[in-house]
Amino acid sequence: MSEENKKSRKKKKSKVIFFITMLIAEIFVLGVIFAYAYALKQYSKIQRPEYDIEEVVNTDLSEKKLEEMRGYKNIAVFGVDSRDSSVGKGNRSDVIIICSIEQDTGEIKLVSIYRDTYLDVGKNSFQKATHAYSYGGPASAVKMLNDSLDLNITDYITFNWKAVATAINILGGIDVEITKPEFKYINSYITETVKGTGIGSVQLKAPGMHHLDGVQAVAYARLRYMDTDYQRTERQRKVIELAFEKTKKRI
Repeated sequence: MSEENKKSRKKKKSKVIFFITMLIAEIFVLGVIFAYAYALKQYSKIQRPEYDIEEVVNTDLSEKKLEEMRGYKNIAVFGVDSRDSSVGKGNRSDVIIICSIEQDTGEIKLVSIYRDTYLDVGKNSFQKATHAYSYGGPASAVKMLNDSLDLNITDYITFNWKAVATAINILGGIDVEITKPEFKYINSYITETVKGTGIGSVQLKAPGMHHLDGVQAVAYARLRYMDTDYQRTERQRKVIELAFEKTKKRI
């Protein structure tokens, strides 16, 4: 086989891998949206605030930086603290994750930004990163990430805890090991999440391996008092990754 044909086949294979990866991600996101709509019983309550891409594009990136990012698709993922259907400004982003997809291999990496990290949320005002979404919605939050971290993100996904709980229930739950320190606090979070989302659940009886329903998984992701922000964001990524894996198995 000629070198040219090999390159052509490799290029086509890369495109197929990227397409399949994006399709899986889209199906998971659509699953979350559909689940949220089902729980609310009306599609009109789903909101995805749009913004002018020109508002968030980082025009100060050097050619070297642009070259480093070539071949990667970065998406901002926000989890907001709203208890209703609102996902626009006025809600703080408890979860801030950058989802990076390598287009040649389809490999996905999740990088968390601590909500209490002080970043420029606009007009040289350095505040906790969680406040950017509250002040200006997704446009303000994406711009904060681009300007502070030398990125060029234009796409985003926003969810709240009710959407996550409903979607994980539809997926049939996830398996997670609950440590003794986590068990000490998780039941109070389960109670609070049940009240906030209106979705039923049960308390856990002991630490160890558990098959978590949607509310329990959300409570797990929200745990914060027994350790640091690093462990908290690690739990958040674990919930997303486990749900993502279950979604892939269903395709």
